Amino acid sequence: MFKIAFFLDYSPLKQLQDRHFFMNLVYKLSTLRYVGAGLFLFSFLCISLIATAQKQNKHVPFDPNKQLSQFLIDVWDSEKGLPSGTLLQLIQTKDGYLWIGSYDGLLRFDGNTFDIYTKNNTKVFKTNNVTHLTESKDSTLWIGTQGSGLVSYKNGIFKSHGLEKEYIEAIHILDNSDSVYVGTRSAGLFVYNTKTKRFSSIFSKALASESIYDILEYPRGKFWLATRNQGVLTLENNQLLKVNSEIENPRTLKLYLDSKKRIWVGTYDGVLKYENDKFIRQFPKLNEQRIHDMKFDPAGNFWIVTRNNIYRHNVLTEALELLTTETGEAFDDVRSIWLDQEEDLWIPTARHGLCRLRDGKFINYTVREGLAYPSVNSVGAYNKTDVLVGTSNGTGINAKQNKVFDFPLKTNLGGQEIFNIRQDTAGTVWIVTYEGLLKKESNGNEKLFTTKDGLPTNVLRLTYQDSKGRFWIGTRGEGLVEYKKDTKTNKDIFEKIGLERGFTPNFVMAIAEDNNGNLLVGTNNGGLAIENGNKFDLFTTENGLPTNLIFNIHCDKQNVVWLATNAGLVRWKDKKAYIFDASNSLPNESFFDIVEDDKGYFWFSSNRGVLRVQKNELNSLANGEAITLNWTQYDKNDGMRTEQCKGATQSLISPQGIIWIPTNDGVLHINPNFLPINSRRPPVYVQKVFLDEDAFLEPLKVTVEPKQQRVIIDFTALSFRAPEKVKFKYRLEGFDKDWVITKNNKREAVYTNLPNGTYTFKVIAANNDGIWNNEGASIKVVVKPHIYETPWFIAISILLIGGGIWGVIAIRTKRIKMKAEELEATVKLRTAELRSTNEELITQQQVVDERNKIIEKQNGNIISSINYAKRIQMAMLPTPEQVEELMPESFILFLPRDIVSGDFYWIEEQSEKIIVATVDCTGHGVPGAFMSLIGNDMLNKVIIDYSITQSNLILDVLNEEVGTILKQRETENRDGMDMNIWIWNKKTNTVEFAGAKNPLIYIQNEELHEIKADKFSIGGNLTDKKATKYNKHTIKIDSSTVLYTFSDGYQDQFGGEKNKKFMKGKLKELLLEIHKLPMEEQNQILRHEFEEWKKDYPQIDDVLIIGVRIDVNN
Repeated sequence: MFKIAFFLDYSPLKQLQDRHFFMNLVYKLSTLRYVGAGLFLFSFLCISLIATAQKQNKHVPFDPNKQLSQFLIDVWDSEKGLPSGTLLQLIQTKDGYLWIGSYDGLLRFDGNTFDIYTKNNTKVFKTNNVTHLTESKDSTLWIGTQGSGLVSYKNGIFKSHGLEKEYIEAIHILDNSDSVYVGTRSAGLFVYNTKTKRFSSIFSKALASESIYDILEYPRGKFWLATRNQGVLTLENNQLLKVNSEIENPRTLKLYLDSKKRIWVGTYDGVLKYENDKFIRQFPKLNEQRIHDMKFDPAGNFWIVTRNNIYRHNVLTEALELLTTETGEAFDDVRSIWLDQEEDLWIPTARHGLCRLRDGKFINYTVREGLAYPSVNSVGAYNKTDVLVGTSNGTGINAKQNKVFDFPLKTNLGGQEIFNIRQDTAGTVWIVTYEGLLKKESNGNEKLFTTKDGLPTNVLRLTYQDSKGRFWIGTRGEGLVEYKKDTKTNKDIFEKIGLERGFTPNFVMAIAEDNNGNLLVGTNNGGLAIENGNKFDLFTTENGLPTNLIFNIHCDKQNVVWLATNAGLVRWKDKKAYIFDASNSLPNESFFDIVEDDKGYFWFSSNRGVLRVQKNELNSLANGEAITLNWTQYDKNDGMRTEQCKGATQSLISPQGIIWIPTNDGVLHINPNFLPINSRRPPVYVQKVFLDEDAFLEPLKVTVEPKQQRVIIDFTALSFRAPEKVKFKYRLEGFDKDWVITKNNKREAVYTNLPNGTYTFKVIAANNDGIWNNEGASIKVVVKPHIYETPWFIAISILLIGGGIWGVIAIRTKRIKMKAEELEATVKLRTAELRSTNEELITQQQVVDERNKIIEKQNGNIISSINYAKRIQMAMLPTPEQVEELMPESFILFLPRDIVSGDFYWIEEQSEKIIVATVDCTGHGVPGAFMSLIGNDMLNKVIIDYSITQSNLILDVLNEEVGTILKQRETENRDGMDMNIWIWNKKTNTVEFAGAKNPLIYIQNEELHEIKADKFSIGGNLTDKKATKYNKHTIKIDSSTVLYTFSDGYQDQFGGEKNKKFMKGKLKELLLEIHKLPMEEQNQILRHEFEEWKKDYPQIDDVLIIGVRIDVNN
């Protein structure tokens, strides 16, 4: 005897299918009697297991282990371009297009655009009601209608075939004949001969006034008819027979032949299946329901569409499961469903638009699967196989059974959010909240630690147990704490790690350790702390970090530390930081956590989905190799319920290698070793070509006449899984040197003024997973020459021009000789005159040189004085160190036109408010500089001396003070300032703004907003100063916000090709384009853009732009 042990990771579906076979096999192998056979069977089994393992790499959609709510429902409605809301039937033709019949016409869909064919734009349609669709083997689409009869479509041409008076319910095309069977409502069955183009009624007496709702042919030559009044009839060898059924004369609607050649019938009273020459009832629960359609999916589940609902009969549990919309509504009045070439299920509806049910790459656990709250703050491994989820209560997930279970707590946490949940090596679960630290032992005992027990604060962020067994607590407000037990008294001790050990940050975001057991601590405001013996070394922006906010830390097996920050990904090696940000084509610069899988990929959670990249690529780039990083960004198209991962949270990789990521709508389950790939290469088509105003549908060749200047080629690729992620490359061979890559899902190529010649336009496409169809589509483009480009015209022109040139040269040569003789005589005369004049000029030059020396000396004195004035002016401005301290993420672009400037800025902190003024004084150069000194002094007086910190009041008082100092009521002095004030209140997270002619630009959530200033300056206006009051505006800072203020020098600068002003609109576009970049990089771009625009033109005014990023997390 021999004993064999296997570890089989079969899916439950495979286990269900093979359970009986393996039980018998193991029994036989366990007896001596079957040793010989056992050896053979064992070999067979090993081969089978290898084949099975290979098959398991292929994703089977609609896994019966998944809950229906874990599949994704995409919806196309009027907002997404759906032109009709009452959809009846959908099919996908062999070329890949989706065709949809509706009450409002026939629709064709390519995943991006709906084309609609109605009586208004298609002659064959007399009405818009399209009732049935089917495709023949020759790729003709046959269309049943109410009022337009039988219609066909092929190669862009619609044809009408008659039967306009009937309501067509069903169409069936015979494989190898010229006959089309047509079932009607209340008019029986017809056959249409495509050669004679005539209809014939079949069994007109027996089927008189009968409604034929569906037609099925099986086997070949035998037709099954679904009728309203006579049940199911068969038509074979010119005999019409009634099929026996458990239900007397069932009113039948749908016939379905599955892959096992079983016939199913949908009736007004449930589902029937043909067994032993009789239709037998199935699914008693549905006996009272009208059945509209049925389908088996690739996993073996049976989908049933009723008048009021859609059900899945689960192949594993044999339960009928109800499918609902994302909002929990029923799919009512659905007439049909369709499984497309990418194995997604399409549902045309009458109320919910066009819906598509599909699998994602990931699994989501949300409130629909049992979580109590949508927003998840933490995940933690539990008992090796399960996962604990922290929201405002305890919840667990059993990933193996795909179920959510309760994790009850005896201690009342008062509804506080659970920020961290972790099980230690002893099996104790530690739960972190802002009300303290909860300890839940494996025996169920619970203990809540608070400040009463010695904690320095109850506001905690996370716990961590290191390889040395030490227990650490990260807090918000009290930094790092070590939890110990007194070995003698068994008393709980909470020791705050402070300045004596070199640890000064008070807000801990993450705790990890390197391969040497040294603690790594990421903070909110103090950078990275690394344990060094009994001390901590702090590394901040002064040591090369891009920010002092570190969300999470990962130390890899090579002892390289990786930091997830709000300013990019940081590789920390040998005390040096390498930063990956937008300059490395990083799709997003704010990462919440880093997880490394066993294949060497990094996974990042962010507020724009999940990103993946090979760690080796990052190291190669950091080591100086010239490579391009291949980032993959996953979002809703890939199966995420929301793209918003929960900020400042930790992800988890389980012992099984599963990645768990907290999000704003549940927790995300990622199996990095099994990511379903859409392997279908998308068919590519050229749909339309526009030559100026002329349009050509699906052409193989277009000819461009000389008068036609603009060529637009529309193309598409039929991949519906994620149309927004379809990529295109096109090339006009003979014109484009390289492939042109489209952006933003653009599906057209535009050419103007093409040279005459013959070209080939080619376009290729890739689906959402980067699978390319390199064959693509192509068309010929022939551009005819203008008359002046033809060979005969060019030849004649050359002869004429050549003769003309010869004649001109001959005449010109003769004139030159005559002119030369005249010049020789003149030169002799002028030479004598010049000798006399030269002596006089030498004397005058000596006088001029003496005067220039005097002027240069005076100018030097003036320049020296102005430079001294510049030092005075610069001294009054805030130093770079002061600006960095008050506004860490900021830049100031300051470009005076002359040595001194009329523009200046003023920054100060008063009562926890940051006050920023951007000021443009009257004039520039020396006059403007004098005015700036007055303005700076007035700001100090009003804000610091008077303690006024309300933006509009500051401007009101400044207006009065400037008018008084310059005596503008008594004199004609009209000097003043255009300026604005904005004040950031750190406590309320608001920005208050008031402006005198200068606006404020701010960008939130990628949207640019402009707050316009009041239309009068500080001082200098003729209106009554007491009547002039400035308005206050308030901005709520609830997300990352970038603020910009500026004088008018940048936007008023002349330059460019046409010597025009830069303009404020163009400046706003530039700010929106660069606002995500680091602030210093924005400064460099603005400076470069200004110099490129100005080039050799003089600078006309002083330039001042201030940019500040405010992050609510800082």
